[in-house]
Amino acid sequence: MNHNKNGINLNIAWTGKDIIFVTLFVYICYFLLIIIYYQFFRNNIWLLFIRYILGLLMFLCPIYFLKKKYNIPKRALGLAKGKQNICLSSFIGVFLGIIFFILFLIGQKFFFDNFSWNLIFQINKLSFLHFVMLPFNIHAFPSVVLQPLAEETLTRGFIYAYLRKRLGASLALLLQALIFVVAHNFGSFDFFEDIKIFILGIALGYLYEKTGTLYPSIAFHASFNYLATLLIGTHGGWDILYNSCQAKK
Repeated sequence: MNHNKNGINLNIAWTGKDIIFVTLFVYICYFLLIIIYYQFFRNNIWLLFIRYILGLLMFLCPIYFLKKKYNIPKRALGLAKGKQNICLSSFIGVFLGIIFFILFLIGQKFFFDNFSWNLIFQINKLSFLHFVMLPFNIHAFPSVVLQPLAEETLTRGFIYAYLRKRLGASLALLLQALIFVVAHNFGSFDFFEDIKIFILGIALGYLYEKTGTLYPSIAFHASFNYLATLLIGTHGGWDILYNSCQAKK
């Protein structure tokens, strides 16, 4: 494979039609599951099942498709060591995820005043075990582990790599960030949330561009989602936190 100086794969065999096909397949499956939910299974267990299936489809479909059609290994999608030390670059990813999360909290409080800092102080009621086990909680696992792995593979490894080849790195970074926003807020509009996701998408794409591997971006994404799940209730995180605090009383 031909790579640039940072380790980004430059031999992109897949096409725009391939991206449309894989993305449509993933989201058609998702919408079919949603229809089944509204028609037959209106309960949280089915919604949780949908989140697991969507994450697995987003991660596995690009890998399987490229292997089947072009005999391309998963490292072409950025799931490789890259030029940098993988432990160091992943640690930097975690650190950046924490910094970005703090900055977004400050922005949310400053511009919208709709976040209570008292939630943060609730974490002193949690044991060390709660912090360690949160990613493995059946409700939190999709957000903290599966979603970062899946979204980075599909958005950065699959879509951004193709856009970069056709349009160059700068424009590709902007477009993949816009796609990232649409994928998160499909059918809805929230100005601050959309800006936050767009900036996050730019940062994740830039980190991949500079390190040549998806693992730092996955670590960044996972640490950001971990804090969101723990502190502000994203994907039921507040329920997890609240129930854990109640159990300690």
